[in-house]
Amino acid sequence: MDTDEIIRRGIDYEIHAKTEKDREKAFSLYSQAAKEGDPFGYYMLGRCLSNGIGTDVDYIRGVNCYCSAIIGGYNAAPSSLGWHYLNGYGVEQDYKKAFNCFVMSIKKGFYTYPFLNIAQMYEEGVFVNKNVPAAIEFYKRSADVGSPIAKKKLADMADTNDEEAIEKNYVRLREKYGEICVSDDETLKWLLNFLPFVHVDYYSICDC
Repeated sequence: MDTDEIIRRGIDYEIHAKTEKDREKAFSLYSQAAKEGDPFGYYMLGRCLSNGIGTDVDYIRGVNCYCSAIIGGYNAAPSSLGWHYLNGYGVEQDYKKAFNCFVMSIKKGFYTYPFLNIAQMYEEGVFVNKNVPAAIEFYKRSADVGSPIAKKKLADMADTNDEEAIEKNYVRLREKYGEICVSDDETLKWLLNFLPFVHVDYYSICDC
C-alpha cells in the first residue's frame, strides 16, 4: 500500500470517527506515511500532534513534523508552522517568522489561512504597521477562497448578517475605510500584486 492510500485511509478514519480509537487509527496511519517520508503524511501527523487528534497534544513534535513537511514541499505546512510562531506553541513566539511562514505558503499557492492570518496581523498591528484597509483586502482574499472565518469577519466589520455577500460587504468596507496606502511597504506591495520579489526560504522560518 503506497503512502497516498495510507493517508486516504487515515483521513477516512478521522472524518468518520465515532470513537477515540478511530482517531488513534488515523494517527497511526499518518505516522506510518510520515515514517516513509511522505510530506503530506508529516503534515497530517503534525495536525494530530498540534490538535490532540488521536494522541496527546505535543506542540514540539508537531512543529518538527511541519518542518519536515516544508522540506518535502507541502504547500500548507508553512502556514501551520506560522500559527505556532504566532502563538508561541512549541517554539519561541516570533511574529516575524510567523509572517514569513504565511508569505511562504502564499508563494507556494496555499491562500486561505495565510491570508486570514495576515489580515489579522494588519488589523491588530502585530509585526506590521496597523493597516485596516490592508486587513480588509486580505480578509476578502481569504473569504474568496472559502474561509468561513473571513466571511464572518467581513460581515461583522460591515455591520451586516449576510456572510455570503462577500463582494457587497467588501465594497461597503472600502467606502468606510478607504483604499490601501502601501507607501514604502514592499512586502505589502508584493502581497497585493503577487510579484515574486519577496524571497522567503526555509532557513528564515525553521529552527528545527
